Amino acid sequence: MCKSENDYLFSKGLVPGTNPIEPYQITKRWYRLIKQSDKIKDENNIIKVMEDFYALKHLFLDTLDGFKPDPLAPDYIPIPKLNLAKMATSHRTDAVYTVGKSKRENEALKQVRPGIG
Repeated sequence: MCKSENDYLFSKGLVPGTNPIEPYQITKRWYRLIKQSDKIKDENNIIKVMEDFYALKHLFLDTLDGFKPDPLAPDYIPIPKLNLAKMATSHRTDAVYTVGKSKRENEALKQVRPGIG
């Protein structure tokens, strides 16, 4: 992984480094260096990566959005609402990258129990 807080996760060769690659290059390099690679192996076999880079980005952001700390837990620390897709100005961007958000919100609403007030 990154050796410094200032490193980019994807630099030349799709490895961590100090110089970023251009955004358009990630798809091209992912295809050439990951999807077409015979160097990704487990103990015995070559592992063929079929996923596209942006599908993994969607999965990561959706998983991150799904993490909700429990406000009743003793070690609860509130986390401010952030636009996960690079602080974009559009809520549409969040909707594109966090595809499971609506389902999680509906499930959370199903768990709400009316209190005695």
